[in-house]
Amino acid sequence: RGRLSYAQIDDLVAYLRASASADVPEDAAARKGHAVAERLGCFRCHGPGGRGAGSNPGSLKGYIPPWDGRDFAELVVDEGELREWILGGRRDLHKTNPLARFFLDRQAIRMPAFRGHITEEELRAIEAYIGWLRTSVPGS
Repeated sequence: RGRLSYAQIDDLVAYLRASASADVPEDAAARKGHAVAERLGCFRCHGPGGRGAGSNPGSLKGYIPPWDGRDFAELVVDEGELREWILGGRRDLHKTNPLARFFLDRQAIRMPAFRGHITEEELRAIEAYIGWLRTSVPGS
């Protein structure tokens, strides 16, 4: 207590979570999804393997939700919503909701839109990886 700042503790937790979960799925589709997410740079924001929450000043909660966290389930209810995030950079609903737009427009790091940069097969593979990740973590 008193030796580490809150930011240092957050960094340490993110490091421990990432290093403790450095496994790669055996499922071929999920493994391909991991590779696609890595190629697209998803882990630079969502943390190693999608399991770390990076800081995001100006966002609603101040960080980028990890794919295996509770916040992810609040933002992404089903595959359709996940596809909206990946392809459009935000859900269609958020484009017309003034409060959602307020936070999404002022956050330092914005979700990029991958429409035109990802194939349907790659999109399904990322969905498989995130599904694997969420079922491999208790309580998510």
